Amino acid sequence: MRGDFDYTAVDLGLNTDRPVIVYGLGGSGKVVRAVLEEAGVPLVLCDDEPKENNIIAARDVDVAGAQALIKSPGIDMRADLVMRAKEAGVPVYGEIDLWWRARRHDGARVIGVTGTNGKSTVTALIAHVLRCAGYDAVEGGNLGTPALALSRVKAGGFYVLELSSYHCEMLQGLALDVGIFTNLTPDHLARHGDMAGYLAAKRRMFEVGGRREAGDERPAMKAVAGEAGLVEGAIIADSHSVEGRDVGGLLGPHNAQNIACAWEAVKAWMTEEGFWRGVQTFRPLSHRMEHVADVVRNGVSISFVNDSKATNGDSAVWALRSFKNIIWICGGQAKSDGLGAAVKALDNVKVALTLGACGEDFGRDLKALGIETAYCETLEGAFDWLRGRDLTDMAGDAGELAVLLSPAAASWDQFANFEARGDRFKDLVVDFVANAA
Repeated sequence: MRGDFDYTAVDLGLNTDRPVIVYGLGGSGKVVRAVLEEAGVPLVLCDDEPKENNIIAARDVDVAGAQALIKSPGIDMRADLVMRAKEAGVPVYGEIDLWWRARRHDGARVIGVTGTNGKSTVTALIAHVLRCAGYDAVEGGNLGTPALALSRVKAGGFYVLELSSYHCEMLQGLALDVGIFTNLTPDHLARHGDMAGYLAAKRRMFEVGGRREAGDERPAMKAVAGEAGLVEGAIIADSHSVEGRDVGGLLGPHNAQNIACAWEAVKAWMTEEGFWRGVQTFRPLSHRMEHVADVVRNGVSISFVNDSKATNGDSAVWALRSFKNIIWICGGQAKSDGLGAAVKALDNVKVALTLGACGEDFGRDLKALGIETAYCETLEGAFDWLRGRDLTDMAGDAGELAVLLSPAAASWDQFANFEARGDRFKDLVVDFVANAA
């Protein structure tokens, strides 16, 4: 990968005399590699399972003489190479730290967003409303474009960064104007050990982001939280303030919280009227409560909703509470708590079509709760079930149904990621609608 980057080695706080170890060559790793190559920094490229001739196996890397190790977020902080680098006194950090070194004197504002659920929507929404208000604003990080590949904004503009717990746990330097913690539910516990470890990783964004270097005269970081207790001293976003507003396509109680977090983040820089104009023109992100299509079949009005991003039970809850008369497509690779909080939101589920590695377990658990289930194994199997079933008995007096893909599980048993799963769902919807009769 080559880019049109304007970073120099000096900008990045590096020199061209000693190598930098780049550990992990996925999305952000490719950008780190390209930036450092163009800046003339010598590199040692490594991965756990190298796929190119010039990439070394991590176990074979000699850390002696390296000026830094820059690792991808997906690589555990406890990995052998990371531990060896630390023991040798080699600084270990990530792409976000590298980006901040180069951009900290831009005169732009930086908003950081973390949390278990909703962080992508909040990040994209904030950037959108700021652009609608005339600001130069870009979004990236864990969402879409890696930070190092973001276009440079003008002084007075905004960088809006989504940061996962994997980003947060290794942060070394990042001064935030606003930090947002949307919510916290069990996730990534295999990486962080337990909820205390997961929470500590998220909170590091606020610990690091609230620091100010000597001479940095910007105001103290404003901390915003969607729930009480997440960050000491945070302003709690009031989702009740969204009631009765035109929210465009941001439906459901979870999006009320997302909108409230966004408003708290930007209210110092724009009017409330301008904010709501931006909200009304915002289009929800793909795979997050995404309305795909409607069709009438045998007198039943069916809406198809792609919520493939709901990779745990706590995420699925929001979708399950947003519709009536639901055919729920769920399952995949289960998280550590299985269905989790989704079992608290089953009142509107008429039938659950279960898929993947945990599909039979999900089906057994849901049957025990009185939910009709069918193990379909694959998305294709779920649509075969839909085609072969008279749905009128599930549609209620209004004759309406929602076919909801909100898996409450990861996608890795059958798909590369949740995006691929959601895209396949959308393809199957298109075929179903075209042939509905």
